[in-house]
Amino acid sequence: MRSESNACRERRLATREIRRGLNAINPSNIANLQRQSPLWSKLPAEIRNEIFRLAVSQHPDHTRPYEENSYHYRPGYTHAPRVCIDLLLTCRLAYWETSPIPLRSATITVWHGRGPRPPYAWPFAALTAKNAEGLTHVHLFTQLFWLENTESLSGYTRLPTFRPKKLTITIRHSDWWFWESDSPLRIRDGWVAAFRPPPSLTELVMEFETLTRKKNQLDGILQDVVNWRFMGPDDRVFVNKPELVKRWNWTGRADLDGVKWQPHYTPANPTNTIEYYVVNLTWHPLAESADPQRGDAERQSCPPLKA
Repeated sequence: MRSESNACRERRLATREIRRGLNAINPSNIANLQRQSPLWSKLPAEIRNEIFRLAVSQHPDHTRPYEENSYHYRPGYTHAPRVCIDLLLTCRLAYWETSPIPLRSATITVWHGRGPRPPYAWPFAALTAKNAEGLTHVHLFTQLFWLENTESLSGYTRLPTFRPKKLTITIRHSDWWFWESDSPLRIRDGWVAAFRPPPSLTELVMEFETLTRKKNQLDGILQDVVNWRFMGPDDRVFVNKPELVKRWNWTGRADLDGVKWQPHYTPANPTNTIEYYVVNLTWHPLAESADPQRGDAERQSCPPLKA
């Protein structure tokens, strides 16, 4: 047991040393400027940067498709994501120029239940300060029992390295309360007052999905949801932008994970497919006003929360 503990400690120390070495890379300590390579000696920086962006940006891995009847299969999530970092390993100069791109280009997806990997799979606490600056988009798939727990989101937002510019929260058809028994849609708003958007956030998107035949139920709920407002720790107020609402439909498999749920098989729908209805709502922070009194008035004019 002691030897195993020592081995773990040695691995942690080695990892920490590697991180320190990578963080220390900068133009002042790069000895080889790679002038022998056409990438640096011939191409303009703008073209080279575009090549590097295409090489290391996140993209769908078409060798790893998701099962079409899985809970996590949906438009935009038909294949596992992939980021190729081989270019970062070639030399210090390539690392310096390309290391911010993977996180900046990626959507970091966390599945809180029914995803392709275990929940809490992304160790945001392990990000360096430099990594945190490049964190652009985080997408959370959340069941309502997780979202409505007022401590759930704060587990992320209290981390100093959880600093995305955009946060998307998706509630799938299978994330609503008692969806298996076709219960009416409902959502509590107690978590709204407890949620504190991180200071880096400039856009919050909530995506609501249900069966098309429940469209009227969802639209009725969203009449209250659009009045939600979120107060950041820096006193910014996020308000809904009605001009950015997006409604769309898609067709999926009815046998989720091979199970034929009763609500999906009705006399009106004897087929193996179901139609989904999705609404995306977007919140932006109120524009800062040069007049403090005007800014206070705008905050007070925000519609109150409705239970």
